[in-house]
Amino acid sequence: METQWLPVSLVVWFTALAGVLDARQQARFVQLGTGLLFARGRRTVTSWLRGCAAGRDYKRYYYLLGSVGRKTSAIAGALLRILLHRLPGDGPGTPLVFAIDDSPTKRYGPHVEGAGKHHNPTPGPAGSPFLYGHVWVCLARLVRHSLWGAIALPILSHLYIRAKDVGWMAAYYGWQFHTKLELAAAQIEWLVQQLGPDHPPIWVVTDGAYVKRPFLKRMLGAGVTVISRLRCQRAYQEMGLKKDRPPITKSNVVCAEPMPGEKELLDEFLKTLRDDHLEALIRQVMQVPEATRVRATKAMADSLSDLVRTVWEKMQLAGEAGSLLKIEEELQDAIRRGQEEWEERLPLFRYAEYRLGEEPKEQLLRFVPGEVGGEGATFWDKAESLVRQALDELVSFASAGGRFQRRLFVEDAKQGLGFVDVCRQRFHVVLMNPPFGESSKPARGLLEKQYPRTKNDLYAAFVEMGLRRLHPGGLLG
Repeated sequence: METQWLPVSLVVWFTALAGVLDARQQARFVQLGTGLLFARGRRTVTSWLRGCAAGRDYKRYYYLLGSVGRKTSAIAGALLRILLHRLPGDGPGTPLVFAIDDSPTKRYGPHVEGAGKHHNPTPGPAGSPFLYGHVWVCLARLVRHSLWGAIALPILSHLYIRAKDVGWMAAYYGWQFHTKLELAAAQIEWLVQQLGPDHPPIWVVTDGAYVKRPFLKRMLGAGVTVISRLRCQRAYQEMGLKKDRPPITKSNVVCAEPMPGEKELLDEFLKTLRDDHLEALIRQVMQVPEATRVRATKAMADSLSDLVRTVWEKMQLAGEAGSLLKIEEELQDAIRRGQEEWEERLPLFRYAEYRLGEEPKEQLLRFVPGEVGGEGATFWDKAESLVRQALDELVSFASAGGRFQRRLFVEDAKQGLGFVDVCRQRFHVVLMNPPFGESSKPARGLLEKQYPRTKNDLYAAFVEMGLRRLHPGGLLG
């Protein structure tokens, strides 16, 4: 037996897994593991045997695989102990996160045992919606890799065979039909038993297909938290939820659309954001008393224009990044930078006070005298509200023109404003169906800057975003 190709740690782990087998087969198991790692082409037993240089002794390895199949649960238990030892978790009380999913593998030939016709989850542009092969229900540990983001480490798999495909296998092998839900529930119950009575909290992430009574009822009995999504309204009824729930009388649908790209119209509007127009906007947002006359300086007009343009430019990635955009944080950063720049340099308001029988007194101030907490309200205190009101004014400005292009602009701008409002809010419940995999190239830079911990996995980035938008004690699903 030759294992010099493997690092010592892998040899130790393979030896630990082989410990549940008969002593006469343990050495072959370690060598077969080497072949599994170095196999080329299709992952078949034949390729494994070539990879480990089994030679003429290949028949003994087929007997070995029969023993491995009968000791699957014991080997998976040894593998689980290795994972918990090497990756114990983030600390006491921190949940261990696992995943359940079913994965098909293509098979070829008309008489492959256990093979059948199944839905193809990744058909591709030219692929078929169905494939011929096996389907495995797999339990895996979810961990975070420093380079690859969230990854799944498989622990235990069970073969799912459709009831119509069991046929003669029931009499020959004693095969009993089990649904995917039953196989998944049995795997989680096995996991709980392996972890023992004092195990940390267990979270199980599943596809929406597993959110059904046969699975959820057994998970409730096992004390496991299931993280998934409901497939449709029918799932509510199958779970026995009340059918007389209050009807939804109001809904708000907001699309993550970029602000329209007609910059000329934006520039045209910002030129009007001065003098009387800007004074009226200040009076409305800052609630300046009627007896007080306020005129903004050029410094304030320029600052507000810069803030409006900042939101406009950041929204250009809305189509790529969606709700991952941190518009509210971008705006607050711009406000902070602007405040630091103008704090000691220029006054922002020209304030005129009128009294009966006296000449008006005019002075330069950094705040508007008013009834805001007993003190004057500064421009920067109300800057976010001023920007939002200015964007509303922009929609009104665009709708004043009769051109068809402007009417299209108004509809897009309304979507953009609605999305900005959503980004500024916090919610008691956030429900999502996030995408998986890598981000698009235009959004990659944004993710690296704003989501450094989860930048390699869109799913994880959306979960981080959802948690950030929750009120204290809120729920994410």
